[in-house]
Amino acid sequence: IGVDLNFLNNRLVFNWDYFIKDNKGMLSEVSYPALLGGRAPKTNSGHLRVRGWEVSLTWRDRIKDFSYYVTANVSDTRSKLMELEGANTIKAGKNETLNGYPLNAYFLYKTDGYFQSQDEVNAYYAKYGSTGALSALPAGGSTELRPGDIKRLDLSGDRSISADGGASSDLIYMGDGNAHYLFGITLGGSWKGFDFNALFQGVGKQLIMRQGWMAYPFATLYTNQNSKFMGKTWTEDNPNAEFPRLTVYTERSKWNYENNDFMLQNNRYIRLKSLVVGYTLPQVWTRKAKLEKVRVYFSGNDLWEATSIKDGFDPEMGEMSQNTGYPFSRTWSFGINVGF
Repeated sequence: IGVDLNFLNNRLVFNWDYFIKDNKGMLSEVSYPALLGGRAPKTNSGHLRVRGWEVSLTWRDRIKDFSYYVTANVSDTRSKLMELEGANTIKAGKNETLNGYPLNAYFLYKTDGYFQSQDEVNAYYAKYGSTGALSALPAGGSTELRPGDIKRLDLSGDRSISADGGASSDLIYMGDGNAHYLFGITLGGSWKGFDFNALFQGVGKQLIMRQGWMAYPFATLYTNQNSKFMGKTWTEDNPNAEFPRLTVYTERSKWNYENNDFMLQNNRYIRLKSLVVGYTLPQVWTRKAKLEKVRVYFSGNDLWEATSIKDGFDPEMGEMSQNTGYPFSRTWSFGINVGF
């Protein structure tokens, strides 16, 4: 369904669209007993519901020699997986498909700060033992938790820190990783030979958790570390730090950083995607040189952005923390258009 409205001799234009896509009978994999002896064909057993809307507003006007226009638009979509064979198990992190939830649903551990003393560590092990997620960091060994490590909460109340996906799971739904409130703003105008056009674009909300070798300090040992963590990790002199203490033991790094609520970021940003500024020389000048039109211009891409991302990565690259393509770059160019 949509609405298009024009006002004031088409100077003001309003557009609104809303849609519901109820996709029943999607092709999906189905699990069959192994005695089948081969890979079963996909069946029409999936059901996905998506709802979305888009709004745009445009204003055009002219004030003597100055003409200009402004267009703004914003859109959003929400998904819910109604039914999919085998999509019932909750896992820690991002769940691409999970019945009853949006696509890319995040289930994470809820945390309660850091251990500030060895007595707190001992009391934690006395209460939760070395089972579940703590089995990789058993008490009494060189790999046990220490002051400065993170405290995960037992939300199920079963005296165990677990991510088994069942009733004893301590994972909590934190939202989905899809981009929401995508927006764009276009500005343009001209005055006595000068012209300009600017495009801003961005995202109002997108939850991301870094993946890969540089997602957090010492996710693996053979890579460089992100400098954004420097000076912001727990030490005895900095007990209220933004991040847990540093450790080169991989399993402890996972406990401190991986799939914990404080590592979820809102990938909110606005970026000046493109800018063009030009000037067309008066024809009384150009015709003397037997030229119809001469325009000089400046053009730039990705010249500026503001973002809520804290770790220094390009907000448009999503959740990955290592280069999977060309590095981010800003471009500037100057040119001249000549018409005979």
